[in-house]
Amino acid sequence: IKNLRTIGKSGVSSALGMELSFITATAVFCVVANMMFHGYQDFTGAMHPAPLASVPVLNTIKQLSLPAFTFSIGMPALSLL
Repeated sequence: IKNLRTIGKSGVSSALGMELSFITATAVFCVVANMMFHGYQDFTGAMHPAPLASVPVLNTIKQLSLPAFTFSIGMPALSLL
């Protein structure tokens, strides 16, 4: 538990704080946007319709995804956390 409490004080997270924040915010945006425009599946396996699916203009938006390259660059530094 001590290690989990001090993870924010790591030199790696201090040095890469801006990059980690950007990647995390981008991933959260993609998840929320996909949930709002394309629906989502909950932990019980039930599919829920998208809240914004009834807006005709927004039906043309395709699902968002992140390239794996972004995460493969940061993997060596993230493994030090």
